[in-house]
Amino acid sequence: ERGLTSAGFEIEEQIVSMVLDKLQQRPISPVNPPPAHLRPATHEDLPAVAQMDATIFEPLWHFSERNLLELLWRGRVQLALQQDQIVGYSALLSNSKREAQLARLGVAVTSQGQGVGRQLLTDAIRSCREFGYHQLALNTQISNQRSQALYRAFGFHIFGDKISVLTKSIY
Repeated sequence: ERGLTSAGFEIEEQIVSMVLDKLQQRPISPVNPPPAHLRPATHEDLPAVAQMDATIFEPLWHFSERNLLELLWRGRVQLALQQDQIVGYSALLSNSKREAQLARLGVAVTSQGQGVGRQLLTDAIRSCREFGYHQLALNTQISNQRSQALYRAFGFHIFGDKISVLTKSIY
């Protein structure tokens, strides 16, 4: 990190890793009433999901259609819909036979605070249990206190060191 900062890079953000252990032993409470209808994403959904993603996350963290297509190929992408409009999504990947990774959880700004994120996270945990995983890991920005509060409410805890994300302007 020192070498990069001395070369003109700046710390843009820091990332923290979180994990939910003992998935097979954790009770899962359904979100009642469910605020959204959940369904698997398809290739045709990706333009709308990418557009929504760009409104949720800062530019450094945007997922393009290509990024989303990779998630769709490699894992499980679930959509949340309200009145047939995509208002959120989650993406699960496999890290190992025992551990899955929540690669993405995003909810449209207009639907935040309605339980959609909680519903998507509950669904992801349930899916991990069905696939036989024992842990669910994720990364999030230190500045994203709202998501960390949600994850902690489900029993996630921080592990490992903070990771700095460095950027450098090339203009």
